[in-house]
Amino acid sequence: FLMLLGPSGCGKTTILRMIAGLETPTAGEIRIRDKIMFSSGKGISVPARERELGLVFQSYALWPHMTVFENIAFGLRVKKMQENAIREKVRESLAYMHLDEMANRYPQEMSGGQQQRVALARMLASEPALFLMDEPLSNLDAKLRVEMRAEIKNIHAHLSATTIYVTHDQVEGLTMASSIAVLKNGKIEQLDHPKKVYHYPETLFVADFIGSPQINILNCTAETSAGMTSIKTESGDNFKTAYNAISGDRKKLNAAIRPEKISIVASSGTNTARVKIKTVLPAGSETVIHVEYGKDLLRILMQKEQDLNAGEEVFIHFPEKDILLFDPETKKLLHN
Repeated sequence: FLMLLGPSGCGKTTILRMIAGLETPTAGEIRIRDKIMFSSGKGISVPARERELGLVFQSYALWPHMTVFENIAFGLRVKKMQENAIREKVRESLAYMHLDEMANRYPQEMSGGQQQRVALARMLASEPALFLMDEPLSNLDAKLRVEMRAEIKNIHAHLSATTIYVTHDQVEGLTMASSIAVLKNGKIEQLDHPKKVYHYPETLFVADFIGSPQINILNCTAETSAGMTSIKTESGDNFKTAYNAISGDRKKLNAAIRPEKISIVASSGTNTARVKIKTVLPAGSETVIHVEYGKDLLRILMQKEQDLNAGEEVFIHFPEKDILLFDPETKKLLHN
């Protein structure tokens, strides 16, 4: 389950359309199950209809003059399946997507979530070699999106069909995918398991793009002592890190730490800093707190409601192992 993730205009949908045969690449090759679908060098370009793909669009793309049954059956009739087999296949798809009682409805008589289920049922009925999904949940409300994420993940687990899914919603990527490709300006910044992308982003762009609230990034200098690297922030605080020696001299770096890794502590100590609370944003099961740290605004994510108020001064703690260091010139993660 590969998720193509990135901001608008980074090339996610273009990649999907090239795989589907709806766009022609300028160079390179596309292979599906070791069969060449496109090759600029060999002059091969297999038509979209012959690539055995299932495509689910953001806009559902259902025929408004056809019933749900007819929408799902349409592609099977194009394949010239026997009518009995079509009815059985449509019935199975409707049952799987919990749409049994809606076979005779028209798309305009259904909610957005129900229409997207029909689009998924249509794809399932054709049994494609590859599922392609282009932001299929972006038109749904928040509650429906959560439900449909689980539905799509269940479909993938049940059918084990390779799925390529385009989205700009990082939550979808982190919760659904087995691999994430983070794109920027048409190039892949990182291709990895979701946990690796989240905890060990390869570049500052990936670190900043993945995660909500956003990761905290501070300018700092690094110094090595006794084989370990510590950092000094622009506010003058020194923090130990889990990094081995980077350089014997002071070196400019970017330090990054996830909001949930920062904790509020009772008093000053190792890897602590004094900050002033600017905003408290309770959200039921968790609370987002913005604090002023010198010229920087840090985000802290805490579980449950917190009895804190704007204007209070508190101490915060940075765990050594959760501080990531990046080269400010290459924007890449330092791995040692």
